[in-house]
Amino acid sequence: MASSRRVLFVVNAFESDAPTRVTIELARGLKANRWMVGFVAWSRGGPLQLELSEEFPFAINLRQQSAIECLRPLALANVILKFRPAIVHSVLSRPAIGVMLSRAFTGRDRYCWVAGDHGIHEWQEHGRLAEVVARYAVPACLNNADLSVTVSTFAAHALAGAGVNSERIAVVPNGVDPHKYYPRTRAGRCSFLANTFPDFDPAMVWPLIGSAGNLREIKGHSDLVAALPGVRRTYPGAHLILWGDGPELARLRSLAHQHGVEDAVAFAGRVTNLESLLPLLDVFVQPSRVESFGLAAAEAMACGVPTIVANVGGLTEIAKQGNAARIFRSGDPDDLARVILSLLYNKQQLRRQGAAGRGRVLSQFTTTRMVQKMEHLYLELINPSESRGGEP
Repeated sequence: MASSRRVLFVVNAFESDAPTRVTIELARGLKANRWMVGFVAWSRGGPLQLELSEEFPFAINLRQQSAIECLRPLALANVILKFRPAIVHSVLSRPAIGVMLSRAFTGRDRYCWVAGDHGIHEWQEHGRLAEVVARYAVPACLNNADLSVTVSTFAAHALAGAGVNSERIAVVPNGVDPHKYYPRTRAGRCSFLANTFPDFDPAMVWPLIGSAGNLREIKGHSDLVAALPGVRRTYPGAHLILWGDGPELARLRSLAHQHGVEDAVAFAGRVTNLESLLPLLDVFVQPSRVESFGLAAAEAMACGVPTIVANVGGLTEIAKQGNAARIFRSGDPDDLARVILSLLYNKQQLRRQGAAGRGRVLSQFTTTRMVQKMEHLYLELINPSESRGGEP
């Protein structure tokens, strides 16, 4: 076995998607706890590659080493033999399959393999053939790992139902850094609104509703756009801002036009300073049709923003039966409009909801807690005698 405090993360790409961002925060926490950390991108590099290379001396894009994907397991095996990790932690399906194949070249006993997966809905987004293959290949792959880790009880049940050994599934919720995501003054709100909605007086924009994430069908942003007219009938100053990009962008623009709210909806694209923008909102909505966890909702809650989530997957676990975030029926824009209006009923209620959300994140979903739980699992796998007491 290699040095007991070396972990190699295998991600799909060095991009700013939620799974990769959370993995980077985990890696930083482990590094602070004196772990040696390495990164490998299975499919391609990405905008975070330079940052990772500067922060973690070992950050490799496998595609640069092997453009032919069928040869990448051998390239990954070479990386593993060079880095000598005690833990190899894959993130999502393609890297997991790559790690499984690479074991033919490294052997099973050189390291412990932790396979991170967010549930079966990710298998369903790339066509029927890919879904069929994934339903057979991914459970077999995860059962080959020493441990599967996922982000919510919902996702764990979904994986078990798909054939993954439930005794080898652990739940480690995503973490949010409360020192990065926290309530801030709204001094810049007027200038932000003036730039975002130049045809409106910033003083007349209320409430400002927002959402963030990839603009894909399963994220449910069409329900949020469709709910806006119902909110504006009571609050004509209601505006909506969507941060993110994706294949649904054109359809969402068209939908806003159809509902006559195109001037009140801003598509702001991808941003790198979401933590400073979220506190400008009056309400955050995560309207997903399927969601294993809901990182953007947790980040908004950490910022003290009153939050509304759909009644699906891990979102309901974050919401704690509506105590920390309001819940609406997924796929029902009328119900979403109703819940938004009920939350806006008075500003004291908004403040209470925002405080409850931040309290929920501080108690259950911090990066510190995530790092502690994952480190405990690593040490249990490497050598149970090295694990430090019970689960954090």
